[in-house]
Amino acid sequence: FRKIGHIKRLDFSSRARSVPCVPPVVHVKLDLQAPYF
Repeated sequence: FRKIGHIKRLDFSSRARSVPCVPPVVHVKLDLQAPYF
């Protein structure tokens, strides 16, 4: 379960980082919310 959540979180954050002009705080919030998507 942790591995799946971790992979999801990495995939989600990598997609979020591809969007320009997104502050790091937003990335942290998205990383925390990623398992719930």
